Order: sequence, then structure tokens, then C-alpha cells
Amino acid sequence: MALMVASAPTESAELSAPRAVYIHVPFCRHRCGYCNFALEAGRDYLIPRYLAALRRELELRVSANGCRVDTVYFGGGTPSRLDGRQLDELFAIVRETFSWSAESEVSLEANPSDIHQDLARCLAQGGVNRVSLGAQSFHPDKLRILERDHDAATILRAVDICRSFARSVSLDLIFGAPGESLADWGLDLQRAREVPIDHLSTYELTFEKGTRFWNRVLRGEWSPANEDLRADMYELALDSAAQRGWEHYEISSFAAVDMQCLHNITYWNGAPFWGFGPGAASFIGGCRLTNHASLLTYCRRLEAGLVPTQTSEHLEPVRAAREQLAIGLRMLCGVDRQEFSHRWGRPIDDGLETAIAELQACDLLQENDARLKLTRRGILLYDGVAARILAPH
Repeated sequence: MALMVASAPTESAELSAPRAVYIHVPFCRHRCGYCNFALEAGRDYLIPRYLAALRRELELRVSANGCRVDTVYFGGGTPSRLDGRQLDELFAIVRETFSWSAESEVSLEANPSDIHQDLARCLAQGGVNRVSLGAQSFHPDKLRILERDHDAATILRAVDICRSFARSVSLDLIFGAPGESLADWGLDLQRAREVPIDHLSTYELTFEKGTRFWNRVLRGEWSPANEDLRADMYELALDSAAQRGWEHYEISSFAAVDMQCLHNITYWNGAPFWGFGPGAASFIGGCRLTNHASLLTYCRRLEAGLVPTQTSEHLEPVRAAREQLAIGLRMLCGVDRQEFSHRWGRPIDDGLETAIAELQACDLLQENDARLKLTRRGILLYDGVAARILAPH
């Protein structure tokens, strides 16, 4: 899913020309109980209508054909829910507007149970060279709780098939499921170390308002894992990734050498990007745009010849700079003072002297080689760090 990033008060030609494209494919077989993404479950009959609307959005929003980009990311939803013919059409639609080289990163999110040899051939022909598999767990009881439709054997088979054509394969894992112990989570991490992947993303289970999981908490059926256990689980992920030799390059992301997700780094670095499809966000020329999340609203607007944008905003410069500092700190390499000052026309701690000093005193931020970065404790308490930076001053 595309992230929201801050707009810059001034942009160089390099910064204002997006080199990244996100395509939101809003279809799933089933909406998992923890999911609040913009998607349609069990409504595959809308796929042709969506594809036609997507083509129209690209025609309306991109002024010139042949725009060259470095990364393309097909997210969702579950892009692998589309069949081979539909995926061929999806890739063709995007290629009508954007071009990229064989060295570019082209990612696609997939459900392990969707992966088979015919689909692999389709993805390879479409130029996909990076696959992100929504594994979430290897444990059958946890997969049942999370309402996933696969098992460990399916994950392993999907990884093997994807390795046959993709240069990078990533797994997503979730921790903090109801009743999950630290030992249970350790077994998931052990299995992840044993499979031939080169990227791992670990996410704490959240109970978003309006989801079925949220309602189960409200009814007292479930209780979220306590804070200490969640922290222990996260630290175990850090240690497990280090054992494998993966670099912890972003709060939730670990990768083998040179296998970071370049598309996501676009967001964290505050670079511009295109976003198309229901609920997708864009950052272009200092403007932040967000599409209508409803698939039907998205389609109806485009069928009427209207752009599907729901919100468009320019941020006040100081707020924009602080948002980018907060987002940039998600990267473990931190934020370079000189680069920040050059881009934003103000020192990194302009108006934030007290906040940064407090965060350093609490062992949440550190400075090495003129880069401001999170400490290990700051990684665990990132939400608090970001809130302090973004708080009115």
C-alpha cells in the first residue's frame, strides 16, 4: 500500500519527476479480520471494470506517454488474485504509459496459495522480478486465527516457484497474534531463516477500528499482547535477522546485501512517486494526492471522465520538513543533516532543538557522522519519537 509522505516547499527537477509507480489492485478472495485496506473481497466480477478504469486514470493523469521509471510496485489487495489473462492486461496497461529497463525493480504482492507455474510464467513475461509473499506465519493455528488460506508447505512451494524467475523474494510475517508466545514467534523466525528468501518484513498485529479483530477485542473475546511481550517479539526479530546476516535497514524490514526494497525506500526518503488505483496516494511536484478508496466510486468517476482524486494538499513548509524527518528516521541509516538542510532550506533541528535534545537524553535518538538516527531503544519506541517530532511547537 502506498505511504503518505510530506511535500517539499521547493523541488529540484530531479525531485519533482517521479521515478516510482504504485498500482493498487483492490481484490482479495477474503478480507482477513485484521485488514482495513481498500479492497474488495469476493467481487472478482469487478476486475474488468477496474482494469478499464485504471487505463482511463493513467490517460487522464499522465500527460505524456513513455515516462521512464525505476520502480513499479503492484500492491493490494492481492494482485495475484487476477488470472493470467487479467494480469497480462494489467501489465500492458501500465506499459502503455510507463517504461522501465530490465534492471528496474518490479514488485508484486502475492498470496502463497495463488502461486503456481502458469502464474509464474505470466509474472516473468510481465517483467516482475521481485515478489512479496504474504506468508504471515508458518504455524497452522496462527494461520487459522489470522484467517489465512495457506499452510507452511504452500509457503515453501511458493518461494521455490518464485525463485525460479524472480531475483528477489520477500516474506511478510506477523507477530503478536492472540495467544502467541515468544517461543511460537521464534519458531516462525527460524523457519524464515531456513527458506531461500532475501528479504523479510515483520509487522506487529494491530487491531484497527472497524475490523472484525477490533470488534472481538471490544467484545472481550481477545486481548492484544501486552507491551513487554510485543517488545520482546520485535527484539527477537532483530536478533534472528542478524543471525541470517540480513541488514536491518528499516524499522520493519530486513534484507540480504543489496536486496532492499527500492520502491519503499522512495517513500521513506520523501522522493516523489505516482500512485494509481482506489485509495492510492501520489506525491508529485510538492503536492500530495489521494484517490477515493471505494472501488465503485473510483470507477464511476473515471467512467464519467473525472479524475478519482479525493484529496489534494500542499503542506506548510515547516510541517512538511518535520513530517519528512519523522518518516526518514524509519530508515536505520538515519537522516543526513547536510542533505536535509540542502533539500528543505533549513537545519534539521530548526525549531526542534528542545525535542531532539530530549529524545537524545532519553536514549531514543543519536548522532553519528552528522546523521540523526534512532537508537535501539528508539527503534522500539519509534511511534513516540515521531509523535514528539510532529507535535506542535
